Amino acid sequence: MSPVTPSALNKQAGQRGRIILLDGMNMVRRIYAACSRHSEHYALEQTLSRCTQTLNRVVKQHRPTHALCVFDGDQPNWRRDLLANYKISRKGMPSALKLGLEQIQEAFWQMGVDSLLSESDEADDLIATLSSKSCHHADVIIISTDHGFGQLLSPQVHQWDCFARQFLDINFYQQRYQLHPHQLPLFNALVGSNSHDIKGIKGVGAKTASSLLNRYTTIDALLRAEDIPEKISLKLHEQQEKLHTNFKILTYRTEIPLGFSMSDIRYQGASHD
Repeated sequence: MSPVTPSALNKQAGQRGRIILLDGMNMVRRIYAACSRHSEHYALEQTLSRCTQTLNRVVKQHRPTHALCVFDGDQPNWRRDLLANYKISRKGMPSALKLGLEQIQEAFWQMGVDSLLSESDEADDLIATLSSKSCHHADVIIISTDHGFGQLLSPQVHQWDCFARQFLDINFYQQRYQLHPHQLPLFNALVGSNSHDIKGIKGVGAKTASSLLNRYTTIDALLRAEDIPEKISLKLHEQQEKLHTNFKILTYRTEIPLGFSMSDIRYQGASHD
């Protein structure tokens, strides 16, 4: 797949819809962190201002027919059932930001972009589900810096880094990881993911994982392979349960019940009430 450019997407706009899906907390928390050296009140004020500026820039850049900002739920989810320590070290949302989040969501709504909140589903799975269901009739642009979304990329599903102001396309991931982005869940299952508190397979580092995945694309193929060094093969077999669990946790779900139709998130511009 050749790199996707804004001009290439713009040529398709008249033929297909275009949906922007914002990873809400990815944007908000990153902006809040940059503003947090100030007092809580000023930091929240600046976060609100910068979030609306960023959203406005995204809308002008991509000219969506539909738009939605997706936020994580507060409750433990199915991944915690598989791995008790999942994201255990991740800091909770700062209290000031938590209190001000509704204000940010209201500002987004006034700009014509509604928010989707779930009690227990992660934004990753909700965005994956929306992308899977929408890509047949619209181009989807995921607004996030999270490399986990690389697994969703296709000719119809794209990712935009609104801070670096660039597409994170297949070439980007191949240069960064020496792998196709669809292989990232298995790559991270092998090497671990600090941001998720997931420990990888002992003795398998990034270089070894990339080498293995350039030859084998599934766990079963790795376990059946006869040309892998015996030391590595033994580690994979000894820790295959962990490998399967890691892979399941790092693979996004695409069948979350949504309870709304695409017409509900049609973008009609800012409210002038």
